[in-house]
Amino acid sequence: MPSGKELEQFINRLGTNLEHLLATGKQEEATQTLKSALLEISHSFSGNTKIQPLADQLTATIQLYQMLQIRLAGEAIFFLPLPLSFLNQGYLLVEPDHKQEGEQQPGGENENNRYSLHLNLEGLGNLKVDLQQQAGGMRLRFFAEDSEKAKFLSENRDDLQQWLTATTLESVQFLTGAEDPTKQLLARMTHGPASLLNTRA
Repeated sequence: MPSGKELEQFINRLGTNLEHLLATGKQEEATQTLKSALLEISHSFSGNTKIQPLADQLTATIQLYQMLQIRLAGEAIFFLPLPLSFLNQGYLLVEPDHKQEGEQQPGGENENNRYSLHLNLEGLGNLKVDLQQQAGGMRLRFFAEDSEKAKFLSENRDDLQQWLTATTLESVQFLTGAEDPTKQLLARMTHGPASLLNTRA
């Protein structure tokens, strides 16, 4: 599993910020992204019936991530795709937590934010993880597809603390009710103002 720094580098290399890098004159950084490489491959192999369609498909996936980021940003929601090899699907949502206003101490950089991981893993299926940072440590709520998978996760509770290196585990709950991450995202996309941007370079 990648560290936070490795994940940050991975996302920066993905290229969801390619157009921003170009607009701000960061040509060298822009050319080091996956999206830039895929666009170059698609152009260079325009006559190749195997390589070009694959490059175009991967570029379209990155563009979809960009459109989702733009659409959800209109609702003050930060969307971070997690296209990692050990996940079938995955993304992180960071959104304002208006329910917690007045309960947290002011002045914190991450105050009143709600973090939720929406994942689909081989063997575990759909999984949602709500994370809440408190003064005393991290509160976690795991939502599995069914009670059998929730029970399996709860049996590995002691292993969680060793993975939390920056904070302590204040509380953890294992519940049911996780849904397909893609369906959840599509449901969110059907609400609120539509906003599309053609990011094709």
